[in-house]
Amino acid sequence: MVTDGVHVRTLARATLIAGGVDVLALQLGVDPNALSSWLRGEKPPPVDIFLRAVDIVVADSTRPERIIGSDRDSGLKS
Repeated sequence: MVTDGVHVRTLARATLIAGGVDVLALQLGVDPNALSSWLRGEKPPPVDIFLRAVDIVVADSTRPERIIGSDRDSGLKS
């Protein structure tokens, strides 16, 4: 078993953002069973798939409501 924390954490976050394994698999153009295997850390995903998952996570984290919420929560003022 190959467990790579960054791959698993990124795919797990992208799964939450997408709304589930099936939805993310569709967005990434991969078989849901393969995605599930990568989420379990059985083997790392192909680099291009991992980078697309990173894009999903980054796009979500830079949404205006996320940024505003972070500033407010940390006590920072704009």
